[in-house]
Amino acid sequence: MPDPSPAPSARIDSIDALRGFALSGIMLLHNLEQFNFYHTPEKKIPFLDFLDPYVWSGAFFLFGGKAYAIFSMLFGLSFFIMFSNLMKKGYDFGSRFAWRLFLLFGFGLVHSLYYSGDLLIFYSFFGLLLIPARRWGDRTVLCLSIFLLSLPLNLYEIVRVLLEPSFVPPPEMNWRFWGELAPAQSAGSLWELVKADVTSGLPANVLWTWEVGRAFHIPGLFLLGMLAARRKVFTEMMTRSWAKLAACALAAFLAIGWVRGFAEGIGGEVLKGLCLRTLDAYGDVAMMLLLVSAFVLLWRAGVGQRLFRVLVPYGRMSLTNYMSQAALGTFLYYNYGLGMHRYFGSTLSLVAGFVILCGQIAFSHWWLARHKQGPLETLWRRLIWLDREKPV
Repeated sequence: MPDPSPAPSARIDSIDALRGFALSGIMLLHNLEQFNFYHTPEKKIPFLDFLDPYVWSGAFFLFGGKAYAIFSMLFGLSFFIMFSNLMKKGYDFGSRFAWRLFLLFGFGLVHSLYYSGDLLIFYSFFGLLLIPARRWGDRTVLCLSIFLLSLPLNLYEIVRVLLEPSFVPPPEMNWRFWGELAPAQSAGSLWELVKADVTSGLPANVLWTWEVGRAFHIPGLFLLGMLAARRKVFTEMMTRSWAKLAACALAAFLAIGWVRGFAEGIGGEVLKGLCLRTLDAYGDVAMMLLLVSAFVLLWRAGVGQRLFRVLVPYGRMSLTNYMSQAALGTFLYYNYGLGMHRYFGSTLSLVAGFVILCGQIAFSHWWLARHKQGPLETLWRRLIWLDREKPV
C-alpha cells in the first residue's frame, strides 16, 4: 500500500528545512576554516588543543563536500519549481532567469569583496546551463549530470598517467594566491582586505574551484536537482523508495571507501593523488545522497519535523544568511575586526559557529514573522521584476 504524500505546505517546509540544514553545515565548516584563513592560534589551551583535530575531522566527515552539494542540488530544484509554476501561468522564465543569474553575479561580487570563498559567482555562471536544459529530456539531463559528477578531467588525467607514466598534470596555482591574501587577513585593515580579495582572493577562488573539480560538480548537481524537481521525488516518491536510495547510497559510500583503501597503496604519487581526490569526490556525492535520504525519511516519520522545523525560516532566507554569515565571520576572525584567529582553534571556532548560527536562526524567525521574504531576497525579487509585474 503506497504511503500518502505529505501535505503541500509540509513539502515546501521540508525543502526549506533541508536548505537550512545544508546552509548550517556550510556555516559551521566556514567557521572551522575561519573563513579561508586556516590560522593556528598563538595561545593554545591544552584540552582544546587535544580536541581540535577530532572536531575538525568529525565536522568535515559529516559536512565537507556534502553540505555545499545539497545546497547546490537545491538550487537546480528551485529553478525548475519556479520555471514550471510560471509556465502554468503562460510565462516562460528562461530570459527572466538569465537576468536573475546576472543579479546573483552582482551579489557574488559584493560578497567576494569581504570573503574569498564565495559560491554565488559560480552559481550565476553555471546556472546558465539550466536555461537550455529545462527543455531536455530526463535521460539527457541524467546522463549529463552523471558525466559532470564523474569529474571527466580527473578521469582523463588518470588514464593519461596510466598510458604515459611520465605525464604530470599542471601544478595547482591557487595556493600562491591564497598566500598573497593571508597578510591582509592577519594584519590588514578592511580596505586592505578588500583590495587583497579583489587581486588575490577572487583568482584563488576561481582556480581552486577549477582545480578541485567543483567546476564540474556544481553544474552536475544543478542538473540533478532539476531532475529531482521534474520527477517530483521530494513530493511524490514513496518512503520505501527513499529507504532504498539511502541503502544504495550507504553501500556506494562504503564501496568507495573500500576502493580508496586500495588506492592508498598505489606506488606513483601523481596517480595516487588523482585517484584519492576523485574517489573522495565520489564519496561526497554518495554521502550527500545518504544525508538527503535520511533527512526526508526522518521528516516523513515526524521526528525530522520536530528536529529541523526550526531551520525552515533559516532556509527561506538563504541568500541573506549566506552573505551575512561571512560578514560576521570575517569580522570575528580577521584583523580588521576582533582578530580572534589568534586565540581560536577548531573547537572554539565551531562553538563560535554555533553561536552565529543560533543568532541567524533567531533573526530569520523574527524577520519572517513580519515580512514575506528576507531582506536580500526581497531586493533580489524586486530587481528581477523591475520592468514589469510578476505574473500572478
